[in-house]
Amino acid sequence: MDGKPTFFSVRAGIAGAGFTLFELLVVIALISILAGVFLIRVRYTVEMAEKAAMEQTVAAIRSALRLQVATLITKDRVDEIPQLAKQNPMDWMAEKPKGYAGEYFDPKIGEIPKGSWYYDLKDGNLVYLVDMGSHFASPAGGLKWIRYRVTVMNELIPPENAERRFSGVVFKETEAYRWF
Repeated sequence: MDGKPTFFSVRAGIAGAGFTLFELLVVIALISILAGVFLIRVRYTVEMAEKAAMEQTVAAIRSALRLQVATLITKDRVDEIPQLAKQNPMDWMAEKPKGYAGEYFDPKIGEIPKGSWYYDLKDGNLVYLVDMGSHFASPAGGLKWIRYRVTVMNELIPPENAERRFSGVVFKETEAYRWF
């Protein structure tokens, strides 16, 4: 031998530098676990973003309601404030939110895509259909929706009259729900 590497010594050097089948399976398993955890977190984050977008729309509608009330007060038309409860709250918005499907009269389940808003003409509710609701719970019998309504607040005038008087208007959910 004159000091030059032989075929066997070079081949042995390459074979020693590679992965064994066991090491390759361990790496694949670790990558799979990390990818699974990542996908779970992404799904959780997307659901949190959906909830935040829905709550932001509710806040915008409440602000629009306050502006409607203020406008009626400044125009000395206070007696028209209770009529706001019969209007579609989306009509008060300068720009309707992304995902607003429109007005429907008692729509069927599946007719409107999840992640959308619609106004139910039958019962006067503004409804949000939850899309990613794995952390959503409602007493609505498994339906993943949140229903809101404009409600007129009345208070009793002193007991001798037992008469109700308008005291305000609010935009609130019609039934309790829990999301996260």
